Amino acid sequence: MRMPKVAVGLLLSVIAVSALSAQSASRTTASAAIPRMADGRPDMQGIWQARSRAAYDLEDHPARFGMPAGRSVVDTITIPYQPWAAMKQRENFEQRAKADPLSECFLPGVPRIMYMEHPFQIFQRRDVVAFVEYRHHHRQFGDGGYGGFATGHALSPK
Repeated sequence: MRMPKVAVGLLLSVIAVSALSAQSASRTTASAAIPRMADGRPDMQGIWQARSRAAYDLEDHPARFGMPAGRSVVDTITIPYQPWAAMKQRENFEQRAKADPLSECFLPGVPRIMYMEHPFQIFQRRDVVAFVEYRHHHRQFGDGGYGGFATGHALSPK
């Protein structure tokens, strides 16, 4: 007895979708496993880069002079500022050409530098984590045996 072509096509489609679903599920499970260091801490080493326009504005924004258009990185699309905070945000935005550290060739602070489009690299050992950032700037975090330290300075040739 011959199966109609439609039934064969439907059967093959179901088998293909089932196989793809099984592959996807195994990939998701494998990628969900967080890489760990020997001591069990998460392994964050590698080169990282933000792929958004959040450094310009966290909310949806059109292109302007010195600012490319970008989508909101906020779940609610806009930030629900209190009235005084909304005024301060507008004031800061209007003064950004003078107040922005980048306009004076200074490095941005944390967290802004982490969501700029420049890549940064994380080096990690048991007792210290170092971030090498934009313009060869680095920050080092760790306990150093003294209960904690955090330093950051530009690397300069000697």
